[in-house]
Amino acid sequence: MAPDKTIVCKVVDDVLSSGCEVGALVNIIRPTSEGSCAMPAKISAIKDNGRTILLVPMGRPTKVQRRVFPRVIAEGGVKLKLEFDNSNSLYKSMQVYDISGGGIGLTIYSKKAIFIGQRAKLEIEFHMYKNKVQARGEVVHCSQRNQGSREFLIGVVFVQISEGDQEVVLEFVAAEMQRQMVAGKLKEKSISAAEAGEIEHEEQPTQPACEEQPAPPAQDDQPEEDEQQPDELPLAV
Repeated sequence: MAPDKTIVCKVVDDVLSSGCEVGALVNIIRPTSEGSCAMPAKISAIKDNGRTILLVPMGRPTKVQRRVFPRVIAEGGVKLKLEFDNSNSLYKSMQVYDISGGGIGLTIYSKKAIFIGQRAKLEIEFHMYKNKVQARGEVVHCSQRNQGSREFLIGVVFVQISEGDQEVVLEFVAAEMQRQMVAGKLKEKSISAAEAGEIEHEEQPTQPACEEQPAPPAQDDQPEEDEQQPDELPLAV
């Protein structure tokens, strides 16, 4: 949008917000694939009894903070298939921790360390929807729950997902938040663990990111009986 162009906006609400008068300065926010951009503009005219507004740009668009999605703790209803681009990054089991429109947090048991920056193909299935969600993701957080353990806490942000698939995720998050709110279980958390780059663990402090940790030694396929299990993290079903 060039600064010398006039922008015509249609009001979608019945009443204009306060401050919307001729000469007032406003910000135009436009969604993008990587977040949003903002551009200052001045109201040059208001027509049709306040239903049409003419805006004159006062500067160039600037990128603003990417969209922040609400997240919800996964209490079942989610199945996940994860395939790392690096075939050496094999895992034995995993549990979905939380999910948002921007990413997914999970715990994973792996003989080898998982590194920040690794990319993967994701297939997400919700019990309440027939179609599966396809996405590409990137590991943006990774830590070992305990020193020397094979359990990793990772946050994966969606780097490629269709609008339709993202809408399915958002609908699930909204429905699950409503269900947990009715049940009195909803925790006051607003940013996805994957987007924030962290997964909170109240009982155990997280260790430094995985690339700073030595890879756990190869052992049997099943965790030893004395190895602590994530009893506070719900299993994905």
